[in-house]
Amino acid sequence: MSLSDQLLVLGNGFDLQCGLASSFKDFEEPRKKTIDELLKTYFASGNNADTLEEKTEVITYPNGNQGQCGASLPADLWDKHITVWDLVLIEDERVRTWYDVEACIRDWLLNRPRKDQLREENQLKTVKSYIQSYKFSNLQQDLEQRRPKRTGTMQLKIAAQPSEVFVNMPVDEQVAMLIINWYSDKTDEASIIRVMMRELHRLEMEFSNYLNSIMKNNKQYYKFANDLLVELLNDQLTNSDGADNLNKFFNKPVDSFAINGPTDSARILDFNFTNPVYEFGSTPDLINIHGDMYGEDIIFGIDGNNVDNSIENYSELVKFTKTFRLMALSKGPKVNLVRPHLPGQPGSETSIIKFFGHSLGDPDYSYFQAIFDEVDLYESNTHLIFYYNQNRTNEKDENEESSNDLAESAQEDMFEKVNRLITTYGQTLDNKDHGRNLMHKLLLENRLRVIQAPGCPKASQR
Repeated sequence: MSLSDQLLVLGNGFDLQCGLASSFKDFEEPRKKTIDELLKTYFASGNNADTLEEKTEVITYPNGNQGQCGASLPADLWDKHITVWDLVLIEDERVRTWYDVEACIRDWLLNRPRKDQLREENQLKTVKSYIQSYKFSNLQQDLEQRRPKRTGTMQLKIAAQPSEVFVNMPVDEQVAMLIINWYSDKTDEASIIRVMMRELHRLEMEFSNYLNSIMKNNKQYYKFANDLLVELLNDQLTNSDGADNLNKFFNKPVDSFAINGPTDSARILDFNFTNPVYEFGSTPDLINIHGDMYGEDIIFGIDGNNVDNSIENYSELVKFTKTFRLMALSKGPKVNLVRPHLPGQPGSETSIIKFFGHSLGDPDYSYFQAIFDEVDLYESNTHLIFYYNQNRTNEKDENEESSNDLAESAQEDMFEKVNRLITTYGQTLDNKDHGRNLMHKLLLENRLRVIQAPGCPKASQR
């Protein structure tokens, strides 16, 4: 393929491949451990508030109320920067078996239970009911009343599983208990939604702090990231302009940082909160579409297509969508990511769109639909390249048979994701016949490829 204007779409798989522990699981598991350790301190058999630390620290909550660290569970959770979303996410992960923060937020707010969940009423109404019942109660006293008592010297189950009293409550009850302690005593659903947004901001700030801390301890990230970027951007191109026209990717004179052609022929849409070219302050243009850790303005949000304007509390729920939040923060793209298809002007559109490390999931579908619309995917000559990685850094088994299984699994997994993305997009086309045969057209014209990513040895081996 000759030198062309291209867009590279990056997901978290890129940072993971570069050795950065940037997954939400990496972030959330220590927080889960913090919660369990606090509960163990409070509710292990034989302990109570009177036997905890004598020296306490006063914590002031957003509603002006105060709690004491070392004597109050809500105060200690607040002091450890735990949010109510942590509790929701931990409960969600038990059923989903992985952390999907955006899908979890969507399902909790929009009352979309998974197939294995039964729910008679939506979460907001449940939380409101709990808040009304706890409005004049004390969380610490209530938990102590629920705590099993010792019988002689016999240790009850609570000693072995200290989180039984609190963590194993319905998560909506946990949320209500903390909201009534940390925030106001208002019980209408709109107020609860606003509190959930404040808690989401706290979670985002904590994730930003986490990323900054792990970046400080990963001195090799930029080297791995820059090397991989060059591999991806050069892949599937031919040097039709000749070797003498190779342009440096970055301002620093590093020989490996080169791409075949002018640097303004490539743009990067980055769904991560890091920036692999941040230290170099150079081209190609890179947009962190959901904010970045450097400005501490990262965004967790849901796809705008999920929020119907006819639903109850729409004016509050729409504020959780990525589109609304990007608009509110003025975080929209500062450069054109793609060149549009212009009828009668062959080759006017972005020629190649490459995807690496992205799950292609529902929360970001609106972005892909907008990009495909811009290049007029059906009528144009835009090529799509989806990379899978059979050497994913989170895989531990190194024997040959397992490696072969992993390669097939990674490839098949990407086939399924691509098929779902293109099929879903085809359903949006006005010409339904075009929509149904879009996948076949792309394949027949050799404009769709699913291939192993170049330059992807494990970062730990480099």
